[in-house]
Amino acid sequence: PARSTIVRAHHLDGASARARRRHALEIEETRATLRGEGPADLVEITCAFGADLVALARGGERDPSAVADVLASGEGLERFERMLRAQGGNGEALPAAPDVAELRAPASGTLAFDDVREVGLAVRALGGGRAAAADTIDPAVGLVWRRVAGEHVDAGDVLAEVHHRGGRGLEEALARLERSLHRDESHSSESPPREPPLLLELIPPVGPTRS
Repeated sequence: PARSTIVRAHHLDGASARARRRHALEIEETRATLRGEGPADLVEITCAFGADLVALARGGERDPSAVADVLASGEGLERFERMLRAQGGNGEALPAAPDVAELRAPASGTLAFDDVREVGLAVRALGGGRAAAADTIDPAVGLVWRRVAGEHVDAGDVLAEVHHRGGRGLEEALARLERSLHRDESHSSESPPREPPLLLELIPPVGPTRS
């Protein structure tokens, strides 16, 4: 009999999951994860969903550690590139923006986000999204977050790298990013807030399975 789809609840509070990249930058991070060099939060989510998919396809129990072993070995990237070639891809280097600016913390405190929609609009200002249907997207621009929500930051710390093309939309993007943030000064580096788990709960199938 076929197994029901497993639904999983996550704590993905805006940029606590790094809300981090767009287009080419996102693909580069994906490739890094597939070769065993990805950020811990993305690896954790990948192993969780990957274990679900393997269990659904092959039967048996979920085993996130088996997915982690495949990622660590680099086999995931090898399979990805094999699929890419089968669909006519050639693995050429991804486009890269020629310029990078830094978003720095203006004061010390615990990093938090008020409105993560502003993060998406910041990327749009750089050319990474459309304001109108006829707009052309620049796949090279985007953001790389170096700090995440819940972390203590000191004044001057780099929060994010802003990949842009010749300053296009940079001023607006930085302003939107600054509006998206706030710093909770009730915690310090000695007493940071407790970080909630990334994966909250496994919700098992309910009712009879389909045959």
